[in-house]
Amino acid sequence: MKNKVTAVYFSPTGGTKLAVQRFAENFTDTVLVDNTLPEQRAKQLVFAADELVIVANPVYAGQMPKVSGLWHNLQGNDTACILLACYGNRHYDDTLAQMQALLESRGFKIIGAAAVVIPHIFSGVLGSGRPNATDVEIMADFAAEMTEKLQQGRIKKLQLPGNPAPEIKAPVTVPKTLQPEQCNMCGTCAALCPVQAIDAVTLACDEAVCISCMRCVKYCRTGARDFDSAKLTARLETNFAEPRPIECFS
Repeated sequence: MKNKVTAVYFSPTGGTKLAVQRFAENFTDTVLVDNTLPEQRAKQLVFAADELVIVANPVYAGQMPKVSGLWHNLQGNDTACILLACYGNRHYDDTLAQMQALLESRGFKIIGAAAVVIPHIFSGVLGSGRPNATDVEIMADFAAEMTEKLQQGRIKKLQLPGNPAPEIKAPVTVPKTLQPEQCNMCGTCAALCPVQAIDAVTLACDEAVCISCMRCVKYCRTGARDFDSAKLTARLETNFAEPRPIECFS
């Protein structure tokens, strides 16, 4: 396709990044933009009418991540846009509808959307190995459909499932720990926190700001940070272990 393609993603622990990479491989010379950290979200990105933008974020408790200003640095000019809601096999609930309402208000026309399964941050079972070979095949077919749709100009208002303006849920709270004897005070956790919930000096976490994305745990160099999601993990794996397929909307 001739359109310039940009894929912008919010991905604290890498699952959404991998999913959007797999999808973006189906387009020529896609530019990937990591919108996870505040410094990138402070940069305004303006897109023309003849471009294509892919926007991807994870699903937290069935909604978009509770991140102030997420995607507010994107500005379209009647720009074609594809949405990816990446979730850990439970459900995406209102996320696609929320994304659609927000991105349309910022000048984008949503030509397609997909709910893609990725590994759940609180389970080694839910979404394990996703996106898999079947997922990649489905995404390739969906990308081809989107390319054809753009070329033929078959653009119509999408009706996506979910509530575009749900009552915002509080982030899932799981007990977190910091082991002082293992911490070398390198500050990586504070520097990489998507919402600046960790004090750069003391490394204390402000639970009122934290979105429980677990990026600090994943990237802690000494293993000093950890969490206990045993109860939540047991509930998820008991009720939502049956693998869900990718859902595509066009």
